[in-house]
Amino acid sequence: MRVIAESLDYVCAERLTPNLAWMAGRLVKQGEWVTSPERLTPLGQISVSSVRRMTQGMERDLPCRLPRVGRNAPTGSRETCQ
Repeated sequence: MRVIAESLDYVCAERLTPNLAWMAGRLVKQGEWVTSPERLTPLGQISVSSVRRMTQGMERDLPCRLPRVGRNAPTGSRETCQ
């Protein structure tokens, strides 16, 4: 789940869920991820709430990234690296 979420830049669970099977297939096809076909099938049937639980805190566990600047910078008060 972490590999797929990272590939899609940690989008929300609502956007990640319908793209799980597709992105997993792309990663396998490109040789970025190795898995069996039996493990790909459940990815198309998983619920949004299950994905939310599985990805909760994933982005927070990453090494600190520099804040975005410019036009596409996020608004609001988000913690930035110190």
